[in-house]
Amino acid sequence: MTTKETLVKYLTDMHALEKHVAQPLKAQAADADFGEFPDARQLVQRIDLRTQTAITSLEILIKEFGGDVRTDFKTVVTAAAGAVAAAVNEGRVHKITKKLRDDYTALSLVSIGYELLHTTANALGNEQIASQALKHLHEVAGLIMELSQVIVPVAVEELCKTNPEANVSTVTSTQVNIREAWRSHEHQTV
Repeated sequence: MTTKETLVKYLTDMHALEKHVAQPLKAQAADADFGEFPDARQLVQRIDLRTQTAITSLEILIKEFGGDVRTDFKTVVTAAAGAVAAAVNEGRVHKITKKLRDDYTALSLVSIGYELLHTTANALGNEQIASQALKHLHEVAGLIMELSQVIVPVAVEELCKTNPEANVSTVTSTQVNIREAWRSHEHQTV
């Protein structure tokens, strides 16, 4: 496989992943259930916008390197799997918490995808793709961190509907604990 073919393969894989992630985000951005949670709705809308921007950016790079962004089998399969997951999710009690959890999971997959694209582009000497991948990675990392904070009050509020004894006053301390868990690893080396 040539360098160009390898880079196009990684770019098209990221494009398929971003398109897959975009489907539930688009639906969530307009989901009436998010009405009770304006911070969560705003974050999902920002994640959706970032995803659409990334898709466009990837399409430009793919075309520039001679690739094709047509829907492929992988995209169809991942879309079908996403539809099944969404159908299962609808029957759950804590709907918004579960959707945000799934968004976190999807963004984590997108994050590692950009890490690998950045690594590959660096190793193959393509600064343009490496730079774009790193830019997208920074955006996704920030959104993951923000999502880890926004999900806490949503989870507690939804929990209170099914478990009235749940302690609402734990939201802030839980958010602090989560931030500290991430910060405690900032300066560790591999």
